[in-house]
This record gives sequence, structure tokens and C-alpha cells, in this order.
Amino acid sequence: MGEHFVRVAGTVKAAGGVGRLRAEIVGFLAEALSERGTRLFVASPFWSSPNLLTRAASAAAAWKGRLADTTIVTATERAARRIVQDLRPRLPWHPSVWVCPGLHAKLVLVEGGRTVRALIGSANMTSAGTRRPLEAMIQIEFTPESAAGSGVLALRDAIREGAVSFRETKAAI
Repeated sequence: MGEHFVRVAGTVKAAGGVGRLRAEIVGFLAEALSERGTRLFVASPFWSSPNLLTRAASAAAAWKGRLADTTIVTATERAARRIVQDLRPRLPWHPSVWVCPGLHAKLVLVEGGRTVRALIGSANMTSAGTRRPLEAMIQIEFTPESAAGSGVLALRDAIREGAVSFRETKAAI
């Protein structure tokens, strides 16, 4: 596992009851939003409102002034528009929104301090995606120097490279 690997948390899934995966994701995000200097990166092809981020912001203890920056990447201009119109006004901060055509990855990265935490799995950031009993997310924590860290951060970088800022698309104008 490499000397820099910190730990792997168990698989989180909604097999036992509707909403369990959603609660786990909201808890993960709320904890992350409570840490000073956190950078949040979320990639999901589809989004819906009310969103997990608004629930997490409500649940986060003393988030104000702690979040360094947030990047949201989605697959379509329609989803990006929905984030800008429906989600952004309800958040206490303003994430940058990007479009990456063909995006299928579901990745939540929380970078802060010496470790990076990630949720990687099959669930879209939608109500349905976090309620289905056959969706799963795994939570891992690692240092950027570890093998797991370099692999996950390479995935983030590949998504960023394929994305364009929503402000720059025709749909945003």
C-alpha cells in the first residue's frame, strides 16, 4: 500500500435503506467544509436540486471563511446552467463551474492539510443517484505523494484538462 497511504474507509452504499448513501455523502462534505483552507473538487455528470452541497453547507459547523475554493465539473451545459441558476444562489460561497463533455466519473476530492480525502464511485450528485440501492461510493484518505494519491489526483487533472469554464460556453452567454 505504500508508506504514504493513510487509510481506506469502508465502502459506503445504500443497500440497507433509501437515503443512507446520501447521508454519508452529506456527512463527508459537511466535515470537509468545516476544515480551514479546504479545496473542494466535485465531478458528476448530472446534478439536481435540492443538492447535496446545499445540505452539506447547512450541516457544516462554522464553515464560513474556511473553504479556499470549490470547483464543480459536470458533463453538459444544461447541468452547468442548473448549477449556476439553482445551486449557486443557495450556497454561501460561489463555486467555479466547468463543463467536461463525456464526463462519466463521479469524484469528490477534499484537499487540505497533508491529506486528501476522496469519494469515488457510481452515484451521480442527484436525488435519484444517492437513493438507489445499487450505487456505491468508496472513501479513501491519502497523502498526495502516495500511489493512491497520485492516481486519484491524475484523474482530477484529466477531468480538469477536458473541461471548459461554463462562463466561456455559448450557453452561459
